[in-house]
Amino acid sequence: MDIKTYNLRIVPPSPVYDEVLAFKKTFIETFGDEPYSKSKPHVTLGFFKMDTAYETYLIKYLSALSLFKVFQMKIQGFDTFTSSKA
Repeated sequence: MDIKTYNLRIVPPSPVYDEVLAFKKTFIETFGDEPYSKSKPHVTLGFFKMDTAYETYLIKYLSALSLFKVFQMKIQGFDTFTSSKA
């Protein structure tokens, strides 16, 4: 077995990416440099360990998902991760 750690993320295209970066810059200027405030804009899909023997299946599944070029996202509030150390 060859176990690797996977961190799956959706990275938004321009102009969303650039707008989020500008918002993060304003946030840093207003509230200071906080943990993760300089991270690249993304939506985390998952963080897990998996045997590389199954990687072909993962790639096939993600390739099918990548056919969806457009989706809408709406912020409806803010909360915290209970397991967050930040």
